Amino acid sequence: MGQLQVVTKVSQQKRSSDRFNLFLDGKYAFSISEDVYVKFHIHKGKELSAEEIDTIKQADNVQRAYLLAIHYLSYRMRTESEMRTQLGKKELLDDVIEQVIKRLYDEKLLDDGVFARTFVQDRMNRSTKGPQVIRQELVAKGIPMNNIDEALTIFTREKQIERAFQWGQKEMNKRSKQPLRKRHEQLKTKLLRRGYPKDVVFEVVDLIHVEVDEDEEFLLIKKEADKLYNRYKNKYENYELKMHLKQRLYSRGFSLDNIDSYIEKLLNEE
Repeated sequence: MGQLQVVTKVSQQKRSSDRFNLFLDGKYAFSISEDVYVKFHIHKGKELSAEEIDTIKQADNVQRAYLLAIHYLSYRMRTESEMRTQLGKKELLDDVIEQVIKRLYDEKLLDDGVFARTFVQDRMNRSTKGPQVIRQELVAKGIPMNNIDEALTIFTREKQIERAFQWGQKEMNKRSKQPLRKRHEQLKTKLLRRGYPKDVVFEVVDLIHVEVDEDEEFLLIKKEADKLYNRYKNKYENYELKMHLKQRLYSRGFSLDNIDSYIEKLLNEE
C-alpha cells in the first residue's frame, strides 16, 4: 500500500471560501474544493495513501473543470462541441473533459437535441431565416445531423410558407422603380439566400399580391424601350430590331406582354 501521509491541517482560503488548503505531515500539499473536501471526508488526522492522494487531486481537477463549464453555461445554452472547445482552451486532460461532459449530460445541463430544438424554435419565430440556413448554423455549432434533422421537423412546410410570405409581402410593399417581373425574380433570389427551399419560394411568390401602378409600369418600359430603340434603330431593321429590343427589355425585368404591347406601338409610330 506504500507509506501513508497524515492530514495535519486543513485551512479555508481567505480569498476563495469554497477552497481549502491541505497540509500533509506538517507541510502544505495542495488545495481542494469544498465539494471534494466533503466527498472524501477530509479531516485532521486522516491517513492517505499515494493512490488516495492522486484520486483526490484528480477529483479536484474535475471539479475545477466542472465549475468552468457551469460558468460558461451561465450566459446561454451550449452545444457539446462548444463545451469541448472551451474546456480544451483551458489545457485540461482529455479524461477530465470526458468526466465533465458526462456529468453535464447526467444533470441535463448539456443536450444537443434540446439545444437544436430550442435554436430552431428561436430562429423560426424571431428571424427571417429559412430551414437551410438554420441547418448550416447548427452544423457550424457541431450539432450531430440526427439532432438537426429531428429539430428541423418543427419548421414545417406550412410554417415556412407563412414566415416567407410575411417577409416577402413586406419586401414587395416597398416602393421600387423596378418592373414587377424583375422584383419577383429579386424576391425569389432573396428568399433562396435566406434558406427557403425552391418549391416554397415559388409558391410564396405566386401567393404575394402586389398593387401594380399601370401608369408607372408604362413609363418605366417607355423610358427603357425608347433608349434602346435610339441605340439600335440604325444598326438593325424590322424583325432583327424587334428581337433585340425584346431580348434587352426582357433581361431587364419587363413582362413579355408589356414588351410586345409597347414595341408594337413604338414600331408602328416609326
